[in-house]
Amino acid sequence: MPIADSCRGSVALSRSDISDTLPGVAIAISLVPPLAVVGLTLESGAPHQSLAAFLLFGTNVAAILASGIVVMAFHRVHKVFGQGAAAGSRYGGAIAIIAALLLVVIVPLRINSDRIDKTSVRETEVQAVAERWADDAGWSVTGVTATGDHVLIEATGPNPAPGLTLLRHDLNAAGLNGLDVRVSLVPATYQPVPDVDAS
Repeated sequence: MPIADSCRGSVALSRSDISDTLPGVAIAISLVPPLAVVGLTLESGAPHQSLAAFLLFGTNVAAILASGIVVMAFHRVHKVFGQGAAAGSRYGGAIAIIAALLLVVIVPLRINSDRIDKTSVRETEVQAVAERWADDAGWSVTGVTATGDHVLIEATGPNPAPGLTLLRHDLNAAGLNGLDVRVSLVPATYQPVPDVDAS
């Protein structure tokens, strides 16, 4: 989205037949919402979430600048508006700064992407083991959520509840040794529906 907005904005700046307000609107759509989230999360006492929103803001800024440079270079804007060695030096300096900004953003994005991938894989593996364990006891897994360093399992079914020792054994057999798994067992109770006199 930011790259597409920046490309549209850059094209608008390089063409006289497109309104100058388009770049501002396009960029504002990409930058204002993440910054608003940063402010709201900081105010509500969630600095970790504000960092994630600020990372999105930084990613959008880097994408806008980088794609804008590419579009401007394609339209040869720097040659039209800046002649001489000084202009070329400024242009090269701008590219170097944007490249550095991209590298700064890519590192945390890569780390965050790896963390999300690992969390998703771990969640899927635990869910597969938990569903087999619950099915053997006539229970059903209603949810599996990976949060931080542990995984939460929610299951429901009739008494007696399945044994957690067996679940731990199954998890170890699946290569999930040492994983902090916490289970919420909710016994399901069934009440007979009373007969009601139709009259």
